[in-house]
Amino acid sequence: MLLFSACEKQIIDDVNDNPQKHALKGLVSMGSTGDLRKGKFNVLKEANTHPGIYSGVVIKATWGELEPQKDVFDFSPIQNALSDIENYNKLSPEHKLGAKLRISATINPPDWVLNLANGPVEIVINQSVSYNIGLFWTEEYHQAWRELQLKLAESYDTNSLIQEVCVTSPAMATDEPFVTIFNQATIQNLHQKGFTDNDFRQALKNAINDYSCWEKTLIDFSFNTYRKIDTGIPVTDTVFAIDLMRTFKNSYEERAVLSNHGLQENLTAGALPIFVSFLELGGDIAAQTKSPNDLTDQTFKIGLKYGVSEFEIWDSKEAGGYADFTMDDLKHWQSIIEN
Repeated sequence: MLLFSACEKQIIDDVNDNPQKHALKGLVSMGSTGDLRKGKFNVLKEANTHPGIYSGVVIKATWGELEPQKDVFDFSPIQNALSDIENYNKLSPEHKLGAKLRISATINPPDWVLNLANGPVEIVINQSVSYNIGLFWTEEYHQAWRELQLKLAESYDTNSLIQEVCVTSPAMATDEPFVTIFNQATIQNLHQKGFTDNDFRQALKNAINDYSCWEKTLIDFSFNTYRKIDTGIPVTDTVFAIDLMRTFKNSYEERAVLSNHGLQENLTAGALPIFVSFLELGGDIAAQTKSPNDLTDQTFKIGLKYGVSEFEIWDSKEAGGYADFTMDDLKHWQSIIEN
């Protein structure tokens, strides 16, 4: 059952009072994944450090927090973040924040999800670092994720603060569906669990429909080149990624937000065709820089060249993050975008 207090329910707007939702624009605080892993995510840490500059923030939560047991939902992490944003907006009515919802299936997954379909599978980073994820390509996992999205959409699709929700269902490493850990150890583990290239392609295709229950909120889907591993060696397939991008765009039309988390001054050979396709398809485009060190004037200009209108910003060192920038830098980047 959903655990909402009377106060929390007041945050959920009635559909008749909900204005048309739009994609976030300009600078958006993406929050700290490191804090999320530690269970102390603060949605406003960066926005409070540099007030009046951001147009939005990313609300990050984990599947393990939201559904610790099957069909037992606790959306208090989202509710608390919304309450904080609402209070911020009351104090800063001229610089209100919107929100993007990003749910991680790889950080702190529920034990019951890990055990679905004879899971989990071990993802190996190196000899000393590995972690387990659920078998995201199986029907059991897919159905469980869709049920979570149904509950989230019932609660937040009409909430005026949440402008976008991110596609993360087939994620393996980060919250980006196409980003993979395909070293030999992990490939072997995946194959032992029955994983095939066709399974991966189908999981990525299914991800589009996983969010069809969101009828008013924009859908952010992060694209990279697709890689196949049936032969045991990763092989890049850019055509599949671009075809899926077109399918996604056709499915959600003006509510589709194309995104990528690898923006930098010199786009990689893999990222370039993705950004070229963004420009071709048009519409709302979001991007994160590849690393905190890629927050430069030239990076913003490259993003604008390919149609990016929403830039997710890493937490600054002043806010306890890794990116080395100041309020003056943010104002300068904002001016680059506006001009």
